[in-house]
Amino acid sequence: MEPFSLLAALALLAAPTQPQSVPPTQRPEDVPAHTSPYSTFGQPHARRPAGKRPSARLRCNDGTVHKGTAKVCEGHGGVKR
Repeated sequence: MEPFSLLAALALLAAPTQPQSVPPTQRPEDVPAHTSPYSTFGQPHARRPAGKRPSARLRCNDGTVHKGTAKVCEGHGGVKR
């Protein structure tokens, strides 16, 4: 029984103690989530600047696809309707 009592003593020494209660005047203030460095949602993502929209894709009569105006399809049989 000697090894058991030695193990029990070590377990009691290693057991965590109960935290002491803190009076309300010494408790830390509540911080809203949006100002907390540990926010649930993290930092807001940067938005890409809205630039010029790309031109529409045109399908020519020969089946090729191009970006730009109808002038692109002049050598390909015109724009397919």
